[in-house]
Amino acid sequence: MIDNSQLNSNTTSWIVETPIGKIEAQPASDPNYPGIYVSVNGTQLVLIEYDSIHEQHAVRVWNHNDPDIDPEYTQTIPKLVWIKTDDFQFVRKDSDTCFTVIDISVFDENEYSLRYVHVDIEALSVDEIRSTIQTYGWDFTNGVLIVKGTTTPACKEDIQNQLIAECIAEQTLPVDADNTVRFKSLRELNTYLIAHGIQQPIE
Repeated sequence: MIDNSQLNSNTTSWIVETPIGKIEAQPASDPNYPGIYVSVNGTQLVLIEYDSIHEQHAVRVWNHNDPDIDPEYTQTIPKLVWIKTDDFQFVRKDSDTCFTVIDISVFDENEYSLRYVHVDIEALSVDEIRSTIQTYGWDFTNGVLIVKGTTTPACKEDIQNQLIAECIAEQTLPVDADNTVRFKSLRELNTYLIAHGIQQPIE
């Protein structure tokens, strides 16, 4: 059963009236497990929270017939991790075919441009992939990234989509990026990266 003491009574709740009752969402106050409780007709049945101990989100659902026992269903959502792929690039795997790439350009020692590019491999045509990766000396045949002019795979299968996403991002102009941010110093850039979950500063 959800502990009422963990409900944050000082914040606004969100209420939706339906033909058969009321759905209400209210923030939780535990600093180690911030989240939202959802109740249906006054019975608290769902908790969506951040588990700071395990660094993951969790969705917990109680049985409406017996909400006093442990959750009937729990789904954990692991933390998404940024990987530093070179000195000025970070990649986050959002799913097997979707990636978010941060690509950083240096204009001079005191000016940097950071752009976000979201890449969905499944949304790309074979021609789009091939035209992008050929400048790197690769080709794309039968769904496999290969060294151009050979049948040798260019990489392991489990990182192929990530490499394609990196190539797409590197050739995406700032005006076509999902978001672009400029910085006037390296310190300002690194402060931004840390605030957005990237603990590997640019040197």
